[in-house]
Amino acid sequence: MKRVLGVGPVPATETHRTTTFEIFFDLVFVFALTRVITFMAGSPSALTLAQGLLLLLLLLYSWSPYIWVGNLVRPDVGLVRAATLVAMAAIFVAALVLPNAWQQSSELFDAPLTLALAYVVGRAVQLVILFWASTTNPPLRSTLRFFAVPVMLGWIPLIIGALLGGAAQTVLWTAAFLLNIGGARIASTFRPWQLRSVDHFTERFGLVLIIALGESLISAGAGPRAMAPVGSTLLAALLGLSSTVCLWWLYFDRLAPAARQAVSNVPGERRAAVAGDAYGLGH
Repeated sequence: MKRVLGVGPVPATETHRTTTFEIFFDLVFVFALTRVITFMAGSPSALTLAQGLLLLLLLLYSWSPYIWVGNLVRPDVGLVRAATLVAMAAIFVAALVLPNAWQQSSELFDAPLTLALAYVVGRAVQLVILFWASTTNPPLRSTLRFFAVPVMLGWIPLIIGALLGGAAQTVLWTAAFLLNIGGARIASTFRPWQLRSVDHFTERFGLVLIIALGESLISAGAGPRAMAPVGSTLLAALLGLSSTVCLWWLYFDRLAPAARQAVSNVPGERRAAVAGDAYGLGH
């Protein structure tokens, strides 16, 4: 029965690569990123752009721990896969309400509160999986004790801000983000993360970027598809294609191989910290 249910996470190996299940998960994440653009386009202003940047950062820091999850255990096996599907559903719900992130209503679960709760669910699933995986990994358990505290403290201003709305929501959600990134930074300094597979870690970021570039192409083609194919419209679409191609060439033909090799050459005890900065903060 234990084997059938897949009880107990399956550790990832040093040769582990990104799975199709992880790519499927990342599709939902990139969909959420496109909804941030929808939010900023609704009422373009300096405040809206700042709020959109805050939403983008919160999304990124809710997604990136799943890379560490997939680097430590197989996310496509057993109960870990089931838990990740719950997180996927939470991200999808967050994406749906994201364009109304600052629009309160008389409903019990309006858009800001739904977004905050979906974020909390996504982060809680990460912690559950990681704590479960750390039952046979004392160094990981020690890291998580430091990491979990600021993550959970960040949920408080997130929910209170969703209930208050307006400027208070912006301030409190900013505080929640700073708690997340600052706490995680301090935790990783004292208790570094474990990086088992450099190939998986670097490949995951590259595949997300490919999905994002694909979304850019869809956006570039949406205008000409909706309007008459006049010369200026087609020229604008081709410029969008050219920009996307240049971004692909710059990253995948030049930067990605060099970055992967540089991370691989870092000594094991420092590799996770360097990879986290280069790919987490750098990207």
